[in-house]
Amino acid sequence: MDHLVEILVPLGGMALTFGIVYFAITTNHKERLRLIESGADPQLFYSRGNRKGRAVRFGCLLIGVGLGVLLGNILGNADLLATKVAVPSLILIFGGTGLLIGNYFANKMQDEDDRKSQQ
Repeated sequence: MDHLVEILVPLGGMALTFGIVYFAITTNHKERLRLIESGADPQLFYSRGNRKGRAVRFGCLLIGVGLGVLLGNILGNADLLATKVAVPSLILIFGGTGLLIGNYFANKMQDEDDRKSQQ
């Protein structure tokens, strides 16, 4: 029975991941088709908009998650908190904080780009 679980759980996880990605791609495709049918410009989808902003957000998220793991393990090993509680909670706290900081910097960069393009 244990061997069956060891096989089915990873297969189920992969199937779930595939299903989510497939659903996201097909939904995005249908949305684009509807917009084009309603007269939207197809070049709208290929704008490079704010790639720097995405990189900043993602970088800050990864820094926050790394800090959460590090601090959670430090607190767990110092017996200040249980490691099973400290690590996930601090990952969420620092990851969310990283997203907020990344969003702040990305918006600041976008404002600077907008100011430069208006001149």
